[in-house]
Amino acid sequence: MIPYTLIRAKRKTVCLKMVEGKLEVRAPHHVPISFIEDLIREKDGWIREHLENFKALQQTRASHTLNYGDTISYMGTPYTIEPRFGAYIGWDLDLHLFYVPSDLNSEQIRQAIIQILRSLGQVSMTLKAIDWSIKMGVKFNQVKITGAQTRWGSCSSLGNLNFSWRLLLADEALIDYIVVHELAHLKEMNHQEGFWAIVKDVMPDYQVREAQLKRFRATIDQEGW
Repeated sequence: MIPYTLIRAKRKTVCLKMVEGKLEVRAPHHVPISFIEDLIREKDGWIREHLENFKALQQTRASHTLNYGDTISYMGTPYTIEPRFGAYIGWDLDLHLFYVPSDLNSEQIRQAIIQILRSLGQVSMTLKAIDWSIKMGVKFNQVKITGAQTRWGSCSSLGNLNFSWRLLLADEALIDYIVVHELAHLKEMNHQEGFWAIVKDVMPDYQVREAQLKRFRATIDQEGW
């Protein structure tokens, strides 16, 4: 039996989902374990295929390391990672440089870059939200940069906007799409026809950007971001 994590919930069906190489089962409270495990055995081939794909993805991620002198895309512009003595972490927007301590290994460099993206993102995403909210005639409350892995952004009923720091690695056109998408939720808290009409009104090519964003997601997943 393939190991799995069982999550009981108020739902009508059993759902098998692979999450970072691990099997997750969501099932109604009344479904017996025997039924769940029979289903897992039935889907054995599908599960093992996903496990093999994840193993290959891990190998690809392991080969993607960050070193001094490498470049990182910030809102579509490449920034060079430059070592600095001491514990200094910072940036130069004019020279397109990210400064990190000179004694870091690859994973520590990655964490330092994430810290920089979070700091820069707080300002840049707030400014973008202000700009687009004026164009769309909506008002938001605040912007927060999160570590979300599966969602680029979200909007709460209180008007709070959340954006993943991973979004800062994308081109500016894709970032703008996510900002518009979340601001549109201030008018329509769903993804029905009216919502997409709002998005299309200010961004007619949103479907093209959405497709590009999916390809970008695949790229950064392979790179281990």
